[in-house]
Amino acid sequence: MKNIAKIFYLCLIIQLYGCGFGDWDVTLYEQKIEDSSNVIYEFDAWGGLDSHSAGYVIMDSTKQFKVNSARKLPIYYLTSLPNKRKIKAIGLKNQ
Repeated sequence: MKNIAKIFYLCLIIQLYGCGFGDWDVTLYEQKIEDSSNVIYEFDAWGGLDSHSAGYVIMDSTKQFKVNSARKLPIYYLTSLPNKRKIKAIGLKNQ
């Protein structure tokens, strides 16, 4: 019985090791907002356990981008260059 438990724990550790906890493969595009310290990031990120996150976020340019650090904007793509007063974009339908 102890051998079966050892094999189970070994398989579990190998499986969890392959998931890459906290590691994200991120494709990131940055659009600066005129007259502002903020930027709009368009990102596409894949992580452990086949996690996927994509979208647009507005963040302060002095902070490092993290996948789960900000709320995603409900937009599909930008239609013009943004400035601090207005961001023109095509929106997503409410789900």
